[in-house]
Amino acid sequence: MIKIVADSIEESIRAKDIAFRYGGDEFVILLHDVRDDEIHVSMGAAAFDDLADLQTAFQKADRHLYEEKQHKKLRTSDERYDL
Repeated sequence: MIKIVADSIEESIRAKDIAFRYGGDEFVILLHDVRDDEIHVSMGAAAFDDLADLQTAFQKADRHLYEEKQHKKLRTSDERYDL
């Protein structure tokens, strides 16, 4: 799963941006020369115990993603650094 997420991030960023796995299941994406209002991320996730629950887990993840997109509030943490 982590490889799938990493590949998706790599395909989504520009050559001048930097993305890396920070530890465990955490990723950092550094976007060069981008305004805050240009950054948008939506994600849906769900856990499942066995493959029989895979369809249900997918539906839950899809619902979470939809709800996140509808929420319209930016729920992220950011830091600004002048380098």
